This record gives sequence, C-alpha cells and structure tokens, in this order.
Amino acid sequence: MSLAIAEIISQGKKLSALADEIPEYPYKQISIHLREDPDGVMLRLKDALAKMEPDTLDGLKITTDSYSVLIRPSNTEPILRLYIETAAGNMKELEERYQEIIRRAMKA
Repeated sequence: MSLAIAEIISQGKKLSALADEIPEYPYKQISIHLREDPDGVMLRLKDALAKMEPDTLDGLKITTDSYSVLIRPSNTEPILRLYIETAAGNMKELEERYQEIIRRAMKA
C-alpha cells in the first residue's frame, strides 16, 4: 500500500486523474441452464479449449491481451456461468463464440 501511495505522490497527479487513465473493461455475466451433469460439460469444454491453455484454478479461464473469459459451474444450481470482460469492443462476438462452444459441449 505504501508503494502505491509513493507512486501517486511521485507523479504529482490527483488520484482521480490517475484512475481516469485505467482502461474500461466492459463486463458481462451469462447463466446457461444445464440438463446434464456440469462436470461432464466442463470436461468436454476443457478438451475443446485446450489449445487456448485455459487456467483451471476456478473453472476455465481464457486470458488474452484484449479479453478475458471465465466459464465455471455454479455451486448451487445446474447452470454454467460465462463471464466476459473485454476492452476491444467485441463483446457480442465473444458472447456468441463462447456460447456456441458451450452449446456444442452440452450436445456432445
């Protein structure tokens, strides 16, 4: 924390001005209802997304320079949650692409 404060002071800018320099990352969450075991769907998704080398710590997370996608099962309901965050203005494209990948994993 003290390093962050020192950085703010050294730049001689107001904190609000520094915050304005942080890029916007629009965010969307989509819930996809399942009629089957979420674990089976997640295994098929892991195979389908293997080339993108997803982080598997909390579901399947794909991170690129311009976007981040996380697919994870709910712990309380038979649904998958799809989280998308992007700075590239391609939210709709990412939403369609990953929903299609999920639909294919559900049908397999």
